[in-house]
Amino acid sequence: EKGGGFTLVRFGSVLWDLEGYHTSQHIYPVGYTGKRHFAGESPKKTATYWFQIRYGGAKRPGIEGGGPVFVVQEHGAGTEFTGDSPDAAWESLAGALAAAGAPVVGEIDGHALFGLTCKAVVDGISKLPNVGECTLYSIGRRARLGSAAGFGRPPSDVNAKSREEQQAERGDLLLRQRDEERRRKKEEQEREKQERMQKRLDDREEAARVREEQRLEAQRKREEDKEVQRLERERRTTEILRSKEGRRTK
Repeated sequence: EKGGGFTLVRFGSVLWDLEGYHTSQHIYPVGYTGKRHFAGESPKKTATYWFQIRYGGAKRPGIEGGGPVFVVQEHGAGTEFTGDSPDAAWESLAGALAAAGAPVVGEIDGHALFGLTCKAVVDGISKLPNVGECTLYSIGRRARLGSAAGFGRPPSDVNAKSREEQQAERGDLLLRQRDEERRRKKEEQEREKQERMQKRLDDREEAARVREEQRLEAQRKREEDKEVQRLERERRTTEILRSKEGRRTK
């Protein structure tokens, strides 16, 4: 699905019973994925960036961390810019671009850049399973969305799936995320392996070049020494002949 300046690839799944995965204004489905154009390092060019909401664990009292992780990554690049909010992720990217000398990006609206303020996206998220169980999601938002997602009905009517099915879905989601993380790490390891192999190859080529230069230098030195010795023999021979010629003249 396409929105204003971005393409939504996947809506993801709603974790209604975990703190931080929805607020009074927004729902953050885990697995939500899209891409859009944004400022690049060149002043006259933009780059394509993927954005995603990932599972960051459950929030626990007295323990930092947990909640959704918002990720932004340039297409084809390895560096990920993450944050505990949409603003934080995009601001991290903007800071890196500024540090690289790119034009300063204006005020960041992370929710808009993630497409979470787009009506089509909001409507789509509102139709996902378990949205009716998101108790913090504001009454005003529910009123604006109307009955498209079954708001106004008891949560048990909206959530037609059993708790076992919900747990199975969440388990499948976590497995897919772990598989994706393993795949990404494997790709990074493979890329690092290729870089190490290329470096070893470059080192070998450099060593071979140095050895060849040393061999040629040694050969040149030997030839110079031979030439010096030949000239010295000729000089001595000439002196001997001159000496003999002088004795005959006397």
